[in-house]
Amino acid sequence: MQESKTLHARILSGSFVLLLGSGLTAAINFAYNVAVARFLGPTAFGHATVAYTLLTLMSAVTLSFQIVPAKVVAQQSTPEAKSAAYRDFHRGAWGCGLLVAFLLVLFQAQVANFLKLPEMQRFMAAHYEVVTVDVGRFNRNLQIPARYGITKKLEGVPALLIVTPDGKLINDKDVFATASASEMTPKSVTDYLVKYAG
Repeated sequence: MQESKTLHARILSGSFVLLLGSGLTAAINFAYNVAVARFLGPTAFGHATVAYTLLTLMSAVTLSFQIVPAKVVAQQSTPEAKSAAYRDFHRGAWGCGLLVAFLLVLFQAQVANFLKLPEMQRFMAAHYEVVTVDVGRFNRNLQIPARYGITKKLEGVPALLIVTPDGKLINDKDVFATASASEMTPKSVTDYLVKYAG
């Protein structure tokens, strides 16, 4: 009888911890989504949620990978068998992780193109003609920026030269504003491009 009460108490305690953890996760997720929505704006956030949904669906695979090994290990009758099963699954997890990492690196261009915001693509297509220039280690094709009066060493890349159809450089004061683009927010990059779109 006492053992039954103890088991019942453990089940209730575990259920409470699970419920508390789920509620805390939901609250953090809600706060995160609100913050990201305010940061990106409604349209960009709508596209971001597509990426989140895909990642969530993919996480179901990793969750199943956690549940199945736990069940298989628990079914082993001896500590040695449990240890062997754990090692096998551990090696398998590392192998799967490395394979996924390799595939992401291999197809990173395709993934990046898939996650591009269509609104920004349409905006760029409507207002800009994008031409990329390979400057190497700041030692190639430097005659192109020099043509627009930039003869000193480039301060960083990417550098944007926004030129009118008649050849006038219109962002001469902040050509290198995007040299730290990885640290800029999507909104700040958009604002920069909109400012010179005309």
